[in-house]
Amino acid sequence: MIWAIVPAAGRGTRFGSETPKQYLDIAGLPLIAYSLRAVLAHPSVGGAMVVLAPADAGPHLRAADLERLLDLGRGDPVGAILAAPVRDTLKRAGGDGGIDTTEPRERLWRALTPQLFRRFQLTRALEAARDAGIAVTDESMAMERQGHRPLLVEGSDDNLKVTTPADLPLAEFLLRLARERSMPETRT
Repeated sequence: MIWAIVPAAGRGTRFGSETPKQYLDIAGLPLIAYSLRAVLAHPSVGGAMVVLAPADAGPHLRAADLERLLDLGRGDPVGAILAAPVRDTLKRAGGDGGIDTTEPRERLWRALTPQLFRRFQLTRALEAARDAGIAVTDESMAMERQGHRPLLVEGSDDNLKVTTPADLPLAEFLLRLARERSMPETRT
């Protein structure tokens, strides 16, 4: 049986809101509710643990993407992450704000959520990063630091990570669109 760990302890400092982003209302529900609903809807997931900040006492996930992640990730000795190939042209900026170079995008991927790892390997990797004073930006980074190579599983581009206030209207639009698609047509 698979248990999901849903990290929701962030303070949202990059987001710039007084309210942590996981609690912000999007289309009538807090953002965290959409993540939990998507994960718990999968029949292989037996439960979920939400990790909150001590003071508290992402994302628009498609069922097919979660299914693919679970199928492929369980068979990989390290684990796997949902990711999407980079399609944009990427520019590396210099210290003066000008473009230094265009980066090749052929082998670049955007990390999405969720990510799938074995608990003990992940715990060791996160503890090692913490002990080294490294602030990891996702679980995969911690695993990579230990020499592991997680599998990339292509996910939908609309698996949006809400990071800045500009992401909220897009998240609301995608959720509204998904709701409209799932509603049965009524004929008069």
